This record gives sequence, C-alpha cells and structure tokens, in this order.
Amino acid sequence: MSGIEGRDPYEDYLIINNELESFSKKLKDKKQIVIANKMDMPNSKENLDNFKSKVDVRIFEISAINGVGLDKLLIEIANILDNIKLEPIYDEDSFESHVLYKFEKEKPYSIRKEKDIWIIYGKEVEKIFKMTKFSSDEAVEAFSKKLRRMGIDDELRKKGALSGDIINILDYEFEFKD
Repeated sequence: MSGIEGRDPYEDYLIINNELESFSKKLKDKKQIVIANKMDMPNSKENLDNFKSKVDVRIFEISAINGVGLDKLLIEIANILDNIKLEPIYDEDSFESHVLYKFEKEKPYSIRKEKDIWIIYGKEVEKIFKMTKFSSDEAVEAFSKKLRRMGIDDELRKKGALSGDIINILDYEFEFKD
C-alpha cells in the first residue's frame, strides 16, 4: 500500500482482478479480501484512503515486517476457508479434448488408540496444530473447526471415542467433546 515502488495499489488491484476474470469468471466472483501491506511506510495511509474510496471490499491493514495485524488476518483467512463452498472454478464441458483425472482424496490424518488415549497424526493435522496460537480463544476455535471439517470428530465417533476421552496430537492432550 506504500506505493514506494512507484506502483498504484488500485491499478494493481484492477490488473489482478482482470487476470482472475480471464482465467475464470467463477474465480473472480468469489469473496475477496485485500491485504494492505507495508502500512508502516510513508504515504501508506493516504494510498489506503484513496484505495478505499474506489473499492468495496474488506481490507486488512498489516505490516508484515513488524508482524502488525497478522493475527486478525490469519483468523479471517481460516474462517473463510472453513466456510468456503467447494466447487470447480472452471467449466468441465470446456475440456472435451482433454482427459480429466479425478483422484479420491485421501484422509490427511490417521487415528489410533493406545491404552485409553486417541492419537491423531498426519502431516496436515500436525502442520495445522503447529500453526495454531493456542493462547488465543479465536485461534483455538478455528483449529477445532478445521479438525471438524477434516472429518476427525466423525471418525473419532465411528471408532468409539466418547465425550471426555483424551485426544493426543503431537505432545498435546485435550478432551474430546461430543
């Protein structure tokens, strides 16, 4: 947003949206947020005010180098991803001359029970776990939603987990709430 590189943030916004539309109208019409970075730089506030006068989109002001505004941004992105409707962004009929292979999605986790503890493991679950700031209630809620969306709650129930059972991810233990 600083414009220090001699670029106009609004012009960049228009270029990006034109590229999205040329690829897929469905993609361009999806919910957008704008991340206004470099808000610590001179002229950023003026450029942001000018930008806001031209667009009607949710804007997150951040300074990536200083870490300002990143927590709210990450929580919002997680919430958007948790609620996004999965649909193709292209018209499948337009690919008649191509073969389109669709693979079954493997579960990004595994669950096993050792003694009285349910252990959840897998690269994706562990990555999400490591990225979660457990000192924030909002981040914990977002983490729980992600696990539910992945089907972990349902899988635990199928395997016989009951409310109050101990769940383990990496070295962290918590209670299963049904």
